[in-house]
Amino acid sequence: MEAFLPYVLPLVLLPVSLYLISFLHKNGSSKTKNHPPGSKGWPMLGENLEVEKYSPEVFRTTLLGEKMAIFCGAQGNKLLFTNENKLLTSWWPQSVKKALLFPEFLSRPQPEALKQYIPVMDALAHEHMDHDWKPNSIYTFKLACRLFLCVTDPEHIKKLANPFSLVTNGMFSVPIYLPGTAYNRAIKEGKMVREELKNIIKGRRKDLIENNETEGQDLMEISNSIVGLLVASFETTSSTVTSVMNYLASLPHIYEEVLKEHMEIAKSKGPDELLTYEDIEKMKYSWNVARESLRLTPPAGSPMPPPYTFVPFGGRPRMCPGKEYARLEILVFMHNVVKMQSLMRRLCSIFIVLLAIC
Repeated sequence: MEAFLPYVLPLVLLPVSLYLISFLHKNGSSKTKNHPPGSKGWPMLGENLEVEKYSPEVFRTTLLGEKMAIFCGAQGNKLLFTNENKLLTSWWPQSVKKALLFPEFLSRPQPEALKQYIPVMDALAHEHMDHDWKPNSIYTFKLACRLFLCVTDPEHIKKLANPFSLVTNGMFSVPIYLPGTAYNRAIKEGKMVREELKNIIKGRRKDLIENNETEGQDLMEISNSIVGLLVASFETTSSTVTSVMNYLASLPHIYEEVLKEHMEIAKSKGPDELLTYEDIEKMKYSWNVARESLRLTPPAGSPMPPPYTFVPFGGRPRMCPGKEYARLEILVFMHNVVKMQSLMRRLCSIFIVLLAIC
């Protein structure tokens, strides 16, 4: 019996300890009656494993180690969109802030700057098609580096992309700082990304001084702005473009309408003439296709919402600052893919074969 005592004691103490932690956590929380219904779950872990079973429109819980209230549906969105800086304000979890020192507020790209981005997007998309047509995150990150950092060296971009991928994967994870966890890797790689960005900014600042131009913003402010732009453009846009390509390949009647729209634009251009903002404004049907793809296959993986209730870019003061940038990037990529009719035909054939096999 004594031989088994060292093994029995931990088995008894573990559930007792967990119960005491849960009891103290529950009784130490606020008793305010105005809180939404629901519990906050276990410390740190919260209710990540049980969130699927909740059905109320409003409830509270703990996600990513943070206390949260969840508002579901169109009415919840309306409450959030119409009460910015009244009942609530923008906020980021600690896992996001610590992993990459994420800025509290993201700057919105100016319309005039976005118009100048379009030819660069078009040229890079065409170049990408020649080498690797897949709309993966490397393409979107390469585009962001060229537009926001003026970095064009493929090796330099790859050096930034690999750790940046680990950062974005760990930003929205449970903030447990232990070796081997996604959060731990995100913080380590985030420091490396920060240093690399500072070196790039210092080099750009040196060029400005040599050209007798003003230094402008503080180094940290510039770094924060760039981090926000890179994070926003890293994963979600490439996921949306992939979904659009999937639907175009599987729905020939939709593809034909999109093809017709883009070929009319292509016929009005010279052989090597790049797209302009006026061309983008003509892609109304294509943008409707992209928005419906977003609704059917949201990048975040949430259940498909009913028509007229899906707001992928937020609204009012909570409108996504990168909405217009994402629209331009998606439409420019669609234009270059659709122009390559042989590639799209091949995609359609592959999709039909896969359906037959399944």
